[in-house]
Amino acid sequence: MRLADRFRKVLQLGGDSWAVEFEGDTFTWAQIEALADAICAALHDAGVQPHDVVGWVAENLPGAIAGK
Repeated sequence: MRLADRFRKVLQLGGDSWAVEFEGDTFTWAQIEALADAICAALHDAGVQPHDVVGWVAENLPGAIAGK
């Protein structure tokens, strides 16, 4: 199983439960999953195909979790 597939399973387990707290704001697993889906859609729209190699440079922010 690919890491992305494992991460997707983790996201589906939590739903509306708390996932991350950052600077006083909390984010649910569903919000993280929605962000991950948006990232995937943006990559697809940019022409990235399955199995293409994509670099991901992440800051220490909640959005980095969605970078699956």
